Amino acid sequence: RTPKAVAALAALLAVALIFAAINLFKAEEAVYATLLGEQHSFVLEDGSVVHLNTQSKIRVRYDRNSRAVDLLQGEALFTVAPNPDRPFRVHSGGVTTRAVGTIFNVYLTDKGPEVAVIEGKVNVRLLSGRDSAILGVGEKALTTAGGKIETTKIAKPETIAAWRTRQLVFENAPLREIVREFNRYNQRQIRIEGTIKDEPHFSGVFNVDNPDAFLSTLTASDIA
Repeated sequence: RTPKAVAALAALLAVALIFAAINLFKAEEAVYATLLGEQHSFVLEDGSVVHLNTQSKIRVRYDRNSRAVDLLQGEALFTVAPNPDRPFRVHSGGVTTRAVGTIFNVYLTDKGPEVAVIEGKVNVRLLSGRDSAILGVGEKALTTAGGKIETTKIAKPETIAAWRTRQLVFENAPLREIVREFNRYNQRQIRIEGTIKDEPHFSGVFNVDNPDAFLSTLTASDIA
């Protein structure tokens, strides 16, 4: 072979190696979503498992150094495969939740993201950097109107992922919140007509597919 041919071959190999390196280390991206009333589970590339609730959507972006998930809509339960060298982060609204190996739930509510821990610990941080918190088992965090993270203890931690068995658990919840939750799952929508001077609150466990049971409760309480 001539020197020019050898040089040309070497240049082609160099370009091929560059493209191979780019493809090897670029972030892998995938999108998962559910429709009204649907719930699905997905095993991610690293062995972590995500359970998506009704009308939910996530975007997964993995590279060799990190694992990132964007919760774009709805609610998701994450069972994270341990890997201290590749932190697992969930971005939801203006909040980032960081975990190494744990089980936690993230719900994008109308008021902002809500994070609850079932196993292990997570670090919850505002993207603005103004506030952060460490959550343990049975603890919940949400953002306040003032741009802070508010943490609370959950009286019954076993109810955090009750939605996986298609149950809605309410503890002194306002009527509008309960109606909103039922409407997330059902084609038949409940509507509140007129104004309510003193909004009633209710406690109970209901099947997401049986809004009639809740409507019967309303009737019995003389609200409906």
